[in-house]
Amino acid sequence: MQGYPKLGDEKLNALKYKTTYKQLRTLSFSSGLRKTPPPHLQPPPAGKTPTSSIQRMRGPFGDLFDPRPFPYEEGGTKSDTFPWGSGGVWPREPRRRGLKGRRERVREKPLKGRRPRYLGGVCGAARNPAARLRRETVAGRRCWSPPWLAKKTMSEKILVTGGAGYIGSHCVLELVEAGYTPVVIDNFHNAIRGENMVPESIQRVMEIVGKEIPFQELDVLDERGLQALFKKHHFSAVIHFAGLKAVGESVQMPLEYYKVNLTGSIRLLETMKAHGVRNIVFSSSATVYGDPVYLPLDEKHPVGSCTNPYGKSKYFIEEMIQDLCKAEPEWNAVLLRYFNPIGAHKSGKIGEDPQGIPNNLMPYVAQVAVGRREHLNVFGNDYDTVDGTGIRDYIHVTDLAKGHIAALQKLKENCGCKIYNLGTGVGYSVLQMVKAMEKASGRQINYKIVERREGDVASCYANPGLAERELGWKAIFGLDKMCEDLWRWQSQNPIGFSKIY
Repeated sequence: MQGYPKLGDEKLNALKYKTTYKQLRTLSFSSGLRKTPPPHLQPPPAGKTPTSSIQRMRGPFGDLFDPRPFPYEEGGTKSDTFPWGSGGVWPREPRRRGLKGRRERVREKPLKGRRPRYLGGVCGAARNPAARLRRETVAGRRCWSPPWLAKKTMSEKILVTGGAGYIGSHCVLELVEAGYTPVVIDNFHNAIRGENMVPESIQRVMEIVGKEIPFQELDVLDERGLQALFKKHHFSAVIHFAGLKAVGESVQMPLEYYKVNLTGSIRLLETMKAHGVRNIVFSSSATVYGDPVYLPLDEKHPVGSCTNPYGKSKYFIEEMIQDLCKAEPEWNAVLLRYFNPIGAHKSGKIGEDPQGIPNNLMPYVAQVAVGRREHLNVFGNDYDTVDGTGIRDYIHVTDLAKGHIAALQKLKENCGCKIYNLGTGVGYSVLQMVKAMEKASGRQINYKIVERREGDVASCYANPGLAERELGWKAIFGLDKMCEDLWRWQSQNPIGFSKIY
């Protein structure tokens, strides 16, 4: 069939070129049943490129597509992508009978920069159950496309709020590798601007995965901006990282934490509801447990006795989401309670880069090791622990990011509202972490003992058994791997993502 593109998809070739007359008679065409293929199914004369809509080929289900080389002119080169490539325009289609007998046009206008989609039959063939066609919307109009084609050309869009941050950027990387299409928003509160006003962390993620990642500078407090974003994209779920997260700072700035964390979450949930997006993974924290009643902490441990405004804000958001899921059963939510993520991606290209003085232990330790800071302040050595310093459950950030992929899979089960701890189940003291970092870096890390920090607890480590049973997720990296990856990131990027553009 000279003049027709050779498409690589075996299913489509089977439909186009290997359909028998018996199959053609079985299916319903706009021109009615007949023993031989109708004129519009017959190939053009040998050696001649089809140039008119009359010679446009139709598939065995009445499907419309133009087999001419791209662009639509003599001598044009064929596109590598099915079926037109990008930038094509639709040829005019003569009026004919539609599904309900009305005369209508199938498509007349260009797609204005969007790639044309495969259109299935819009006449009698569309009602044929043998076609197994799926309805979807293209440029605001209804059309039909086969489900096997949709699986190859579409992937789930996931909105990632605060996606340029430490955990968010690693989660974006894992989303791409898992086959999702993340759309990132961030207000640059804790991120560095890179080229083209895209965060440097996202730029580096794109280098690692070799794909473009949509980004928009947006604050979750911006209600109009959120509305416009949800109108532009069709999200299947939201992963909500955006918010302030420093324990010590929250004690000094409680109103700011409540405003950003609570109000931002409310506006995000309202926008999701308005646009029919009812799946969310929320980045919570183990601080919602407050002073532990027993250890290790499981999901049944009492919550709400938080010792700092940061933990209280996370607790209030959890309560809001749980109440929403009870009131509206169509909502699904997974609340992930983190236990101190550390480390970096194995490439050393992305990691934690706090702006200003680090509020978390390991970024501070790493900056002391690389020479950016003189010594580490250890807040208290009189706790009831093995060496008097606070004990925490540290988890590799890559393990944590993979936990979000498992949470997205859980949402597809219409799970309602679920809560999981993400940790290793093993606690380490501050001084044990310092020694592990000295081993990984080969350098001495100076530290001083100072007074306790308000809001801190003596020990906090997880029982992650429920996540392993229900999500199929388990942390696999140990303390040595965490410190090795952290040192690789810090040694390759002594001043973090900061650059001069």
